[in-house]
Amino acid sequence: MSDVPELLVDGRIYAGWTEMRVTRAMDRAAADFDLRVSERWPGRLDPWRLQPFTPVVLRFGRDVVLTGYVDYAAPEADEKTHRVRIVGRSKTADLVDCTPEIAGTEFRGATLPAIARALARPFGVEVVEEVPPGAPFSVEAKDRTDTAWETIERLARMRGVLAHDDEQGRLVLTRAGSRRASGELVMGRNIVAASAKLDGSKRYSRYVVLSQRQTGAAVARDGDGDDDDSEPDERPNAGVQVSVSGVAEDPDVPRYRPRILRSEGSGDAAFARARAVWAAASARGKAVQAEITVQGWRQQDGRLWRVNELIKVRADWMRLDHELLIVGTEFTLEDTGRRTVLTVTPPEAMTPEPEAENRRGGGSGGGSWGDLRPIR
Repeated sequence: MSDVPELLVDGRIYAGWTEMRVTRAMDRAAADFDLRVSERWPGRLDPWRLQPFTPVVLRFGRDVVLTGYVDYAAPEADEKTHRVRIVGRSKTADLVDCTPEIAGTEFRGATLPAIARALARPFGVEVVEEVPPGAPFSVEAKDRTDTAWETIERLARMRGVLAHDDEQGRLVLTRAGSRRASGELVMGRNIVAASAKLDGSKRYSRYVVLSQRQTGAAVARDGDGDDDDSEPDERPNAGVQVSVSGVAEDPDVPRYRPRILRSEGSGDAAFARARAVWAAASARGKAVQAEITVQGWRQQDGRLWRVNELIKVRADWMRLDHELLIVGTEFTLEDTGRRTVLTVTPPEAMTPEPEAENRRGGGSGGGSWGDLRPIR
């Protein structure tokens, strides 16, 4: 299978790249590319045709890798050589950079996909739904100076959804682990190099989440502030916001490190507990990250490596024998040839935050880097 990197511009192919980097991540709205060539273009095409704002499609062989625009071009020349560097990003870069001019500053009764489409449409960016739309927002205000991405990312978090671009330059609304990569990554077999980062600085022994909920017209209280089964209290201030809390612990943090958090929105004690469990699991996952370098740009079955795919990783010296999530890909072309750097992390690092509206209960589990459990 041919993996010659080509940049398509108005039907013309720009090839002959000597160095290349293409990076995509699940926590970023727009992938980016950086291409360099040191001689005249094949076919004697003029390299200075590639100007900022030029629409481009980058592909490896027949597979599209990125659809977007040139951000800047840096041509150089001397008596012997011609060099040019082309840098650009996915079409979704306009969502990151720009503030859309739309009528009004409030969305009423609209779902996340509907709001995302309204914000992305002026920039010619399509929105792809890989998850249900979720509950509509009753009233959601948008600051007039917020970029489209700032609004979309904030609302996506409230619905437990991740947003990133795809190869066609579309904005994808998804959740972690929706696909599976082929084969395995095994040290001594197909892993060229690997490194890990184990960071305990943002892990805590105990998570306490404070939330509020609206009481009914008549609510009884006992001495500790919880509801009880006694007769209603017809106090004048019945119906006010009252505080509730939820607690979760990380047994693998060996010393006293408590963290008190305030949840967004309102919820009952079950929601506060779910939010605390999520905070503990998410912190455990984010504390562990590995970068794995493999030869070439393709998986075992011939597909290009993609983010949001689960892959089994076996590297004994790193205490790794687990199903991990690919959260970042970097395709490179250098003197060493074609390689892919995969950023992997435990899936719980990308677990959606509980929604107050659904009041979903939480679970427990997880552990340190060496105690991760495979997903069944």
